[in-house]
Amino acid sequence: MKKVFKIIKETYAGILISLCLSFMLFFYEPLNLYSSNIEDFWFDIYQFFPLVLFQFILIFVVLSLFFVIIRSISKKVYSFFVVVSLIGTICSYVQGNFLVDSLPAMDGSWVDFNAFKTEKVISLILWLGVSVILLFVLWKFKFKTYEKVAMYSTLVIIAMLSSGFIPILTKDGFFESKYNIVATYDNFYKMSEDKNLVVLLLDTVDSKTFYNELEKSGKKNELFEDFTYYPDSLAGYPFTRNSVPLILSGDWYENEESYTDYFTKVYDDSKLFKQLQKEDYRLNVYEYELNEYKGDDYEKFENLLVESNIEFDELFKNELKIILYKYLPYQLKWRASIDSVDLSLSRNKDFEFASD
Repeated sequence: MKKVFKIIKETYAGILISLCLSFMLFFYEPLNLYSSNIEDFWFDIYQFFPLVLFQFILIFVVLSLFFVIIRSISKKVYSFFVVVSLIGTICSYVQGNFLVDSLPAMDGSWVDFNAFKTEKVISLILWLGVSVILLFVLWKFKFKTYEKVAMYSTLVIIAMLSSGFIPILTKDGFFESKYNIVATYDNFYKMSEDKNLVVLLLDTVDSKTFYNELEKSGKKNELFEDFTYYPDSLAGYPFTRNSVPLILSGDWYENEESYTDYFTKVYDDSKLFKQLQKEDYRLNVYEYELNEYKGDDYEKFENLLVESNIEFDELFKNELKIILYKYLPYQLKWRASIDSVDLSLSRNKDFEFASD
C-alpha cells in the first residue's frame, strides 16, 4: 500500500491531467453532445451512459498507467509529458468550450477550413499564449511548482465542467426512453406475383430531367412500360423530412404539435397504410430516420425491429471525430473528418439496415 501511495505522490500531476482529459473529452463532452442533439441519436441515455462511463474509466486508467510507467523509466521524460499535456489540456478546454461559436454545422457537407482565417489567428494566440505562460512558470519556479499549477488547473477545469451538468441533465427528453425502431432490408427485393404498386419519387432530382435522360437512352419503354409519368407533381415541402410523412398521410405539419407526435400519428393512422392492410398487402417501410417514431403499432411493418445493441467501436470512432472537431485548434480541425460521421453505423452488425 505504501508503494502505491508513493507512486501516486510521484505522479499526481500526471494522474490529475489524465483525469481531467478523460473527464472532459470522454465523459462530459459525450453527455453534452447527447443533451444538445437528443433527437439525432437513435439510442437513449440508458444505453449510452454505460458506454460513456466505460470509455471514461478505460482512458483514465490507460493515461494514468502511461504516466506511471514513464515516471519509473525517466524523470525527465515524465516531466516533458506533464508540461506538454497540461498545455494541451488547458488550451483544449478553452478551445472546445469558449471558441465554438464559429464552428460549421455538422450536417455532412464539406467544410472549407481555409476560410476561417480569424478563428485560426485566435487559436494560434491561445495555444502560443498558454504555452509561453506555462513555460515561464516552469523556467522561473521549476517543476515542483509546475506540478502544483497542474493540480490546481485540472481541478478547476473539472469543477467548471461539473457545473455544466445542471443544464445537461435538465434538458427536456434527456432521461426519456427510446423505442429505437429501425428499418432493415428484409423483403426489399420481394414482389408479389399478382399485383404490385410501385411509386418512384425522385429526391433532389428534377423529374423532367430524369424523363429526358430516359428518352435519350431509349430505355424508357423497356424499363417503365407500365408506369404513369406525372410531369408536374411537386413535393409539399422543400426538404425530405416533412415531405415523406405528407405523402404517406396527406396531413400537413404546421407546428401545431411536436414533430414527434406528428410523425408518430402519420405511421400509426395513415389512411394509405390502413387501406393497404385492408386489401391484405404486406407492409414494409424503408425509412432511414425513424428516431421520431414513439408509437406501438410498428409491428404492422414486417421489416421493422427494436434495436438495442450498440457497436461500441463504431460509436467510439464517430464520437472521437466529433470531439476532435470541437476541441482541436482550427489549424487541425480538418483532421477530424467530420463529414464522414454517421451514428447509424453503431447499430448491430447482425442486421443490414436500410439507409439513404
